[in-house]
Amino acid sequence: MKIIHTSDWHIGRTLHGASLEEAHQAFFEALVDYVRAEEVDAVLMSGDLFDRAVPSITSLRQARVALTRLTDLARVIITTGNHDSADRLGLTDRFLNDRLVVRALPDDIDRPIDLVAEGRVHARVYTLPYLDPETTRRVLVDATGDIADPDDPDAVHQLARSHEAVIAAAARRIGAHLDAHPLEDGARVIVMAHAFFTGGLPTESERCLEVGGVEQVSAGTLTRLGKADGPVRVDYVAAGHLHRPQDVRDAGAPVRYPGSPVAFSFSEAGYEKSVTLLDTDTPDLGIRHLPLTPWRALRRIATTMEQLRAGRHEDARDSWCEVTITDDARPHNLVHEVRSLLPHTLAVFHVPAHAPTPVTAADIRRHQRSPLTLAQEFARTVGNRELNAAERDVWRDVFEKVQADHANS
Repeated sequence: MKIIHTSDWHIGRTLHGASLEEAHQAFFEALVDYVRAEEVDAVLMSGDLFDRAVPSITSLRQARVALTRLTDLARVIITTGNHDSADRLGLTDRFLNDRLVVRALPDDIDRPIDLVAEGRVHARVYTLPYLDPETTRRVLVDATGDIADPDDPDAVHQLARSHEAVIAAAARRIGAHLDAHPLEDGARVIVMAHAFFTGGLPTESERCLEVGGVEQVSAGTLTRLGKADGPVRVDYVAAGHLHRPQDVRDAGAPVRYPGSPVAFSFSEAGYEKSVTLLDTDTPDLGIRHLPLTPWRALRRIATTMEQLRAGRHEDARDSWCEVTITDDARPHNLVHEVRSLLPHTLAVFHVPAHAPTPVTAADIRRHQRSPLTLAQEFARTVGNRELNAAERDVWRDVFEKVQADHANS
């Protein structure tokens, strides 16, 4: 049995205001061609089908056409990501046919999909949508959870406010299901998960997952499940969220981010986009990366106006460009002239060659402080004191409610 793993389609996204509809359409054509040529049985899409919780009509139509074509050829399994609205995307999941499966809710974690061919199970797929710690830590709580108030006999258990806690709880549910419903020899265990696993490298285009806790999760949390005396080894973690194609090292089993099929920031210029092909009939799953040709290449160019006028970068005329002009003095009519020479330029900067190193989006992300940290700094600056425990809890609850309301709006 052959399976394609893809993720982070982000249908409806733009790049510096430019529509990516045609770039997405080129990807869908390539994906359908691969499914047909490789005789693929199932397509796994690990979250962020859409770029917004409320997609535009154009985005919905494009998704409908793409999924119709894919389900004519293979079974399609979709989990939700942090950009999707789990409630909206999962509204009709119980009514969908067997060709299209959408898993959006934590209640479905221990309700796997068995991929069957020739009378036997070739792979069992467990689905982990994006698990927001605040909204799922009470849903997934088990005996390992903390007690809200140890002195209150009526207090309920709840998991810690972190991605590690909720994904570990999800892993325990999967392990319990595997213990109760063992697979026959030769069947593979695949876990789809939309999360930021430790060791993964982000780009400038992912939305931060951090809400009231550390966002990164050890990939090993999902690679060995079940009873302590005989844990089931997960054969493959089909990860989503990071847009750079990559494997997570030292995870105990293959953990793969196929990356977004379309580039969403100039930090992805030069990346080779791909989808990942698995073959359950080979010992190592025969993992192959099927390349995707970009509809329009991305170029980051640093140059002088003299070099640009002389045609030094003529080979970039058909590319989307981010251009940094390094002349000591800002050229007259800068943006207009750059775009007249490179017509698909989306961003223009002037950074003199002898100026201090500019602060990039990546620098901002690395030094970005959490809302709670900013609140604590505000209290020190304005009130000359530290927030107490009760005040920190109030701030944290407010921030999480605002983010939850924004995600569901």
